[in-house]
Amino acid sequence: MNTNSCEVQIEIISSIEGFCNIKTEYIDLFNNSKDATIFQSFEFLVTWLQTFSQTYIEIKIIIIRDNKDLIIAILPFYIRVKYLIRICQMIGDNTSDYCHFIIRDNVTGIYQIITNYLNINQTWDVLLLNSFAVDTATYEILCKSNTNKLSACLLYTSPSPRD
Repeated sequence: MNTNSCEVQIEIISSIEGFCNIKTEYIDLFNNSKDATIFQSFEFLVTWLQTFSQTYIEIKIIIIRDNKDLIIAILPFYIRVKYLIRICQMIGDNTSDYCHFIIRDNVTGIYQIITNYLNINQTWDVLLLNSFAVDTATYEILCKSNTNKLSACLLYTSPSPRD
């Protein structure tokens, strides 16, 4: 699948109800992502949101669709405020072994699309990342990209779930 930044649509989901509205599409993406683990499953993320979202300020799930309206990536974030600092984190962090983006297999150019979007649309002060495996697309996008200008704080990585 080939795509470029002109051919994608970005939407933000800011509620549990909004996330539940894309359940079927999410499961399709999950089933077509080589990096997916139980900690990225729809059921896990919804349960986490239902359990912990009362203590966090803002759900910010970023959906990227191709020109055929197919979801090609989901960046499951939430934002919390601590000491007036807006901290963006992955849904499920601190309770999951693995947290990372869900990206459809074989989508050309998706790393650049995600990096460009995050660089331009930062609505947080700190991007705090925990518990993502070093052999995932999330690691490639955020840690190895030469064009990445995000202020990210990587606290913890996990070994590959495939080891």
